[in-house]
Amino acid sequence: MKLPRSHHLKPKEIAGQMLMPAVHLDFMNKENARVLRLIRLIQRFHPGGFILFGEHPSDIQYWVQRLQEASKYPLLIGADLERGSGGLFKHGSTLPHALAWGAADSPALVREAAMVIAQEAKVLGINTIFAPVLDLVNEPENPIINIRGFHSDRNKVAEMGKIFIETVQKYGLACIAKHFPGHGGSLQDSHLELPKIPCTINELKDTDIYPFNEAIKSEVKGIMSAHIRVKNRKLPVTLDAKILNEELRQNNSFTGLIFSDALNMKAINTHFPIIDQVELGIKAGLDIFLMPDNIPCYHTMLTELLENNKVLRLSAQNSVERIFALKKWIHRNNPEVSHHARIYMILESPSHQAISHKLADASVTCIHKTDKFPLDLTQIKACHHTIFTDFNPKDDPLNLFRIKIADFFDEVYTRVNPTNEIINDESVLNSDIYIISLYSRTFGGHVSNFNWPIINETVRTLSKQKKSVVIFVFGNPFAIRQLKYHENCTAVLLLYSYVESSQTAAFNALCSFIPVKGQLPISLGPNYINSTIPENPYTIQASDTNEFEFSGLDKYIQQSIQKKIFPGGVLNIVKEGTSIYTKAYGRFDYDSRSPEVDIDTRYDLASLTKVLATTAAVLLLVQSKMINLDDKLSWFYHKLKKKQLGQATIGDLLMHQAGLSAWKPFYENCRNKDDVLSQILQIELEYEIGKKSVYSDLGFILLGDIIERISGLPLDVFCRDKIFQPMGLITLSYLPVDNVKNKKSKRSIAQSKEIPPTGFDNFRDRIIRGEVYDTNCYVMGGIAGHAGLFGEVTNVSAMAQLFLQKGIYNKIRILKYNIADLAIRKLNPRISNRSLGWDTPSVKSTAGRYFSADSFGHLAYTGPSIWADPEKNLIVTFLCNRTHPDPQKNQMDIFRPKLHDLIINSLKNNTIL
Repeated sequence: MKLPRSHHLKPKEIAGQMLMPAVHLDFMNKENARVLRLIRLIQRFHPGGFILFGEHPSDIQYWVQRLQEASKYPLLIGADLERGSGGLFKHGSTLPHALAWGAADSPALVREAAMVIAQEAKVLGINTIFAPVLDLVNEPENPIINIRGFHSDRNKVAEMGKIFIETVQKYGLACIAKHFPGHGGSLQDSHLELPKIPCTINELKDTDIYPFNEAIKSEVKGIMSAHIRVKNRKLPVTLDAKILNEELRQNNSFTGLIFSDALNMKAINTHFPIIDQVELGIKAGLDIFLMPDNIPCYHTMLTELLENNKVLRLSAQNSVERIFALKKWIHRNNPEVSHHARIYMILESPSHQAISHKLADASVTCIHKTDKFPLDLTQIKACHHTIFTDFNPKDDPLNLFRIKIADFFDEVYTRVNPTNEIINDESVLNSDIYIISLYSRTFGGHVSNFNWPIINETVRTLSKQKKSVVIFVFGNPFAIRQLKYHENCTAVLLLYSYVESSQTAAFNALCSFIPVKGQLPISLGPNYINSTIPENPYTIQASDTNEFEFSGLDKYIQQSIQKKIFPGGVLNIVKEGTSIYTKAYGRFDYDSRSPEVDIDTRYDLASLTKVLATTAAVLLLVQSKMINLDDKLSWFYHKLKKKQLGQATIGDLLMHQAGLSAWKPFYENCRNKDDVLSQILQIELEYEIGKKSVYSDLGFILLGDIIERISGLPLDVFCRDKIFQPMGLITLSYLPVDNVKNKKSKRSIAQSKEIPPTGFDNFRDRIIRGEVYDTNCYVMGGIAGHAGLFGEVTNVSAMAQLFLQKGIYNKIRILKYNIADLAIRKLNPRISNRSLGWDTPSVKSTAGRYFSADSFGHLAYTGPSIWADPEKNLIVTFLCNRTHPDPQKNQMDIFRPKLHDLIINSLKNNTIL
């Protein structure tokens, strides 16, 4: 790129290069009057660049290229991207505010966040980034910096600023650090008035100016002045030659560009006429006059000044030399125009969104907690959420946070800026948890105005209920100093920002789905102490100790193998969410050369499919209101409209009281699933619906089909995508061996050898291994509502843990509290011990003598069983292949009760119960 020397330019061109007006780029027709005015402005005044505001990125990218083409000299295209492109434009990744970066206290995250800003800016054609903010956050009453600064510690600010600058400028984009010499100590907003700093410039050198000195060492391309007045100086820094020229240029040897802050701010334009701004600005050493309101007036006065004052013209020429030097540097690093399609590859990419969430998660800071936090989510059904704002929001405030709370808890009541009259509302008093969100915004001209009398009265009233009160501060953390009753709160958490990733982080912190480890980047006084909180993923955790003694239990299982009750198996005992004992026994079969069972061995779960897959899937559809438990079968099958079976409901099928027989050999004359369903729909009932309970495969075959009809997905896909994968249960699946009938498939053979055989099947005339043993399921393609699932022991236990935890697992809610709780309750004890799919203990239960009456479980024909006791917070899962080699030999009804009794006694001996 060749650019002329500045002394060859006319005064009007020099004047133009020193002006950088604002422009709003949205959709405009090429012949639009706004476009024509903008082109004329470029051609007449030769501005050095533009600072952008706009809407859709594709519009911005297009018009940036057109503006560059229309300009005689390359343009600086700048934007305030402190929080990324999404914080300024209609689309783009939005990062939390800078104070959250400081709380995260992670150089790696600062680097990643700066990378996001640089990559998205570059694809839009932006080449000048007005960031980072290097002001210290050291004045609690400062209305405009607070969450925009990194930290109160100068060294932290300098370190983060250095990383930001070096990362962004590696992409060939210029960083403009702001606001020199430091705006954080002011009490006023320069958008509204001229702030005063109670320190001299010399007193600021070891504190506020230090990060700027370090930025200069990092070769920052530009520094923006602050519209503030320091002690003993009459002029604002922007117009003060002693501060900009002497301190910044001479004392610190800064050779980059000096930008004014926006000249449309009242700190300047209400105190200094335009003629004074341009004259004092050039004398002070300004290179770029940013965002002047009246371009023709500024340009005319600046041109006249340069024509009539050789000293100022020489200073302006030096400014243009620096401007052209930066433009050359930008061109060298950005020689090509970005293809228009790249915005759809770069902006809001999942990796960029992930960085925003990582940063927000790491920033959450706990400044007060009691022993009631973290919360026990299994005890929370109703939630009351009160939002207090310091402004009148046009849209629903904290919308994403509200949605996440509403989706997670069964009953949610929300209030925004409530009055005294509704503090004692009945919905408040009946809630299990109270969430109070303090939502403040930081933007030019805004004065914070929380209604603290009502906030404090609300906290005082709620704390009397002796239930959990959790406060979140979205935005300026200094606001919390006005809270009077923090000691009565369960927890107080700071987010420093209100962007969507921060709202998600707040929800995850509420539920303890993330560790809370943010470090307080400011001082809030002695009332608040920084503390960390571990995460609780609500998954089954591995025990970190082997101190428990289960030798009697081991001996019993080994004896059972010797008696050939089963060739091998895996036991898993889960107490209070921790897997305290997991052990594998025996071999795949009774041959001493067969593989030994290990804890990862997958078994044919047979009828456990009914509860682990089908029941859970039906409950999900009920939860989403796609079906109801009292929906009649005639609503799903036209053939049943005039039949008695059509009067049976979804609930009847789940509770095995639909009048259907236990089992029929459909495989004898059926070739596929449709044949089996057709035969079931023609069956006459064996007993009156709802009058007794007969455990039936037939009902669950229908349920599997109904799931497919309603969801539009195959049963295995629905269970995989909606249940197993979200829970992280990768071994629970149908069809564990691909292409099992393909004898040439080496992969299939290898996979089948990882699964024990389940016995000889007369129908198939072979030993079954790696495919479903249930013959009806086999003719249905291996996928059915009553059988077909395979899995290893910890994944099976996890499904019971899901119900013990009232529908929560792996940091998400699969089932709502009421639905998960209903599923394990006896709903018709007059006729059976059945709940929705699950069994409960009977007089001679396979759960033994010591599992409580509220326990739930299920058995499988091939040998597996699972029992869970909510009272003891205990799960016992045992998997085996008792049907191999002879399915007719079955002593599991003797083995299982004694197994569970031994476990309970062992737990008592280990003082676990």
